[in-house]
Amino acid sequence: MNGTHNSDCTKICRKCTQLKSVDSFTKKSTICKSCKREYDKEYNKTNCIVRKERAKRYREEHVEGISKSKHEKWLKHKEKGNLRAKQWYQRNKDAVKLRTKKYKNEHPELYREYGRKRDLRLKKTVFQYYSEGTMKCACCGETTFSLLTLDHINNDGAEHRRQLNVGGGLTFYRRLKKLGYPPGYQVLCWNCNSGKAINNGVCPHKELIKQSDTMDYINIKTGGCNEL
Repeated sequence: MNGTHNSDCTKICRKCTQLKSVDSFTKKSTICKSCKREYDKEYNKTNCIVRKERAKRYREEHVEGISKSKHEKWLKHKEKGNLRAKQWYQRNKDAVKLRTKKYKNEHPELYREYGRKRDLRLKKTVFQYYSEGTMKCACCGETTFSLLTLDHINNDGAEHRRQLNVGGGLTFYRRLKKLGYPPGYQVLCWNCNSGKAINNGVCPHKELIKQSDTMDYINIKTGGCNEL
């Protein structure tokens, strides 16, 4: 016997020198789990600043690799992770609501700021999808985000919202995301969106382009001469 093993089912911890079952040790370890936890706790406490600096330096030097690795891991375990998160929330729903309410009351400004950023992320995500990543008006090409809105291609927005039993804005964006981004929408600027509304579902830009194309065709046929 080498001083650490007593039998196939027990082992002597090198740190506390107590005889314990092999289940109390990690694989190939000579220190029991409880002693390992105490050691790690003391080590982290003593070397906290050094470890944080080392981790920060590593993240800065390998930011692209870490981001790619995290994204690949997230994609691989996405469904499992989402299911686990939902199950955890159902078990701790009341505690989460109390904690959220307490934080909201103690930090109202921070909570509102967080809400604004969250809502902006949602809006950008929806617009990114329906503009195919361009984030510009499908008619005139406007790219200023604050001037863009979501448009129903078939001009049936009111009827569709009634069917979904939702209003407009963020509530509607959440429903679209939840439904997996159904077809029938496009990103327009407010000018083009309003133009469609007052011009029987056709943006005035479309008519101007059509008229311009017609005039170009006439000029080509007549050689650019307007005389009779």
